[in-house]
Amino acid sequence: MSAVSLRTRLTLSFIALIILSITVMGIGYIRKSSEVILSNASQTSLGLVKMSNQSLEAKLARVEQSAINMHLDEELFQFVNATDLKDK
Repeated sequence: MSAVSLRTRLTLSFIALIILSITVMGIGYIRKSSEVILSNASQTSLGLVKMSNQSLEAKLARVEQSAINMHLDEELFQFVNATDLKDK
């Protein structure tokens, strides 16, 4: 007779199968979660870059418009070019 009974071997086999299946499912869950997290992070990052780009474009458009207006307004152009910075 063997030292370990059939019932003990079946119980240990059942526990081993449960541990193995839980481990495989856990690894699959971790991989899928990482993909989802990376996808969400990259989408969020892209959205932030797009918003920053729009904001920067709007500010640069205002600067460009101000430069055009300054160039067209002769008095303002003369004031900016002729005024000493120490007087400001």
